[in-house]
Amino acid sequence: MGGAPPDLWNEFSQSLIARRADALFTIIDDEAVIMSEENDLFFSINPVGTVIWETLAAPSTLDEICAAIATRFSQTEPQKVRADAQQFIAQLAARNLIISRAPA
Repeated sequence: MGGAPPDLWNEFSQSLIARRADALFTIIDDEAVIMSEENDLFFSINPVGTVIWETLAAPSTLDEICAAIATRFSQTEPQKVRADAQQFIAQLAARNLIISRAPA
């Protein structure tokens, strides 16, 4: 699963995930470009990643993120949606672009 440790998947599957407030972004032709001044990062993401990033504007669960992807890309199998979401969330976490917390 994208090389992330199992405890990372457990953390995200049980957490509310949101993008960091200090990450800047813009959307151009259904793709987002994210910039982090904290770590001098410039990150371009595809349409699926853009849906995830847009969903993370508010704290969201992994299930909510997957539902948003499935709504936008209805032809995609649920297992692929979840695997892609987990992999992308791990990439965002590795770049310190998201935060997570336990649900209330």
